[in-house]
Amino acid sequence: LLWDDVNIYMAAVIKDDKLSMNKTDGSIWNADCVEVFFSTLNAVADHSEHYQYGFNANNQKWNWCNMDGAGSVEPAYLQIAATATADGYICEASVEYAMMPALDFSAGNTIGFHPCIDDTDIDDGDTEYQMTWTGLAAHDQSTGFGHMLLSDEAVPASDGWQSQDIDATDGSVTEVDGTWTISGEGADVWGSADQFHYVYKELTGD
Repeated sequence: LLWDDVNIYMAAVIKDDKLSMNKTDGSIWNADCVEVFFSTLNAVADHSEHYQYGFNANNQKWNWCNMDGAGSVEPAYLQIAATATADGYICEASVEYAMMPALDFSAGNTIGFHPCIDDTDIDDGDTEYQMTWTGLAAHDQSTGFGHMLLSDEAVPASDGWQSQDIDATDGSVTEVDGTWTISGEGADVWGSADQFHYVYKELTGD
C-alpha cells in the first residue's frame, strides 16, 4: 500500500497454479479475484461502514459496497494494471480516495483495511476458497477489520541507498521501479551555508 495527495495504491502478487476468471461485473468475486475493503474502525454486523472493491488479472473491476449508496457499479476512478504470470498473477490498482468521502484520508489517521483473495480451480465454476485477513467471511466486520496508518513519511530508498538533509531543509527521496524522485528545500549550495538534500550509498574499495 502507498498513498499520495489523490490516490491509495495497492499491489497484490498472487501465487496460483490455475487461473479461472470466467465471471464478469459483480460476479468477478466468484472466480479468481482480489477484494479490498476500506472501512471505519468500528465493529459492525452489516455492510454499512465499508467500501468494497474487486479486481482480477483480466483487468476487470467492481465496486460492491459503498457507504455513500452508489455501489454495485464498475468504478471509473479505480484504475487497474494486471497481468497473468507463470505461477499466478499480479494486480496493481489505485483508487481516488476522494470517492470515499466517509473516510478521512489525512496524514496521521487510521483507516480500516481488509484484503481478501478469492480462488477456484474450476474452469467454469464458482469460488472454492476465500482467504481473508480476519479469517472471517469477507463482509464480516463484526469484530472489525485490519487497518492502515496513513503516514506522511516518504517511502525509503532501496538497496542500501540513504538520503540526508543538510542544514534546515525538509527533503525526501523515493524510488519506484528505477525512477528516483528527490525533493528538498533550502536557499542554495554556496559558500559555507549549504542547504540541500542528497542521496548517497556508502561503498568500499577503489
